Amino acid sequence: MKAALLILLGAAFAFAQSEKPYVLGPGDQLSIQVTNVEEYTGKAVRIDDGGGLILPLIGRVTAAGSTVADLTTTLTERLAKYVVKPEVTITITERRTLPVTISGAVKTPGVLNVSPGKTLFEVLAMAGGIQQDAGYRIHLTRRVSSGPIPLASAREDATGENFTADISLKGLEDGSSAENVTILPNDFIAVPRAQVVWVIGDMKRTGGFALAEGQTVSVLEAIAMAEGPLRTAELSKASIQRVGADDKRTVIHVDLDKIMKQKAPDVQLQAKDILIVPGSGAHSVLDKTLAAIVTIGSGAIIRLY
Repeated sequence: MKAALLILLGAAFAFAQSEKPYVLGPGDQLSIQVTNVEEYTGKAVRIDDGGGLILPLIGRVTAAGSTVADLTTTLTERLAKYVVKPEVTITITERRTLPVTISGAVKTPGVLNVSPGKTLFEVLAMAGGIQQDAGYRIHLTRRVSSGPIPLASAREDATGENFTADISLKGLEDGSSAENVTILPNDFIAVPRAQVVWVIGDMKRTGGFALAEGQTVSVLEAIAMAEGPLRTAELSKASIQRVGADDKRTVIHVDLDKIMKQKAPDVQLQAKDILIVPGSGAHSVLDKTLAAIVTIGSGAIIRLY
């Protein structure tokens, strides 16, 4: 799933580069040449904070908000008053960067300096991609002064200063163009970590199962997600390790054999619970797996769409 997302991120980057003309803004540096006009020799000029350039012969020109093609047309028209058939060539020598903050279950969270026009796909890729324990939704926060988020889920927060929107991770994986919004300066992208329950031991499928927001599972449901026990599983010796309020783990013994035969009530699991189903001769492997989960949260995270 993560490999597929990274492929889509790369594809989205290529698409964005080919389809979206770059819009100039304050901080961009340009090289402007005009054939046979010695005042324009390709010396670098930078768009000022007001969005303009001061150029020979024609004075101040507004550049922010234009593409290179737009600005070329503007300069050609303005210079035509002084030069016969001016041939203008504009090259972007340095693009400005804009701050975007990304937090949560990405490989390199923090403040990223990104070029204008980057999409959510591209910014996630710049942050190293989504981690295994990411949840099912991405939360985007944008200042009201920057304009609305173009999604149906977008809402103004209680302060009235920000728009917020929830974006489906599955939508991004599917390459949904509506979900893949353009990121603006000072946007805040949060990738919450999923609530996970673990199933280890003599089961057909072991690992961490990522729960959707508000989702709960019982022991029987966890067994079903793990595709059932192996023939060597000692069902009557199963247990749940649970984290308490003091961060200490307690052990709850459960008789899976009786639960599966409906001779004992099902048990509801909580986030971070570890359901352990031992098998004959598997104790050393279980101990190592459990230690890894408890200390660093390692193991495969399985998503249930």
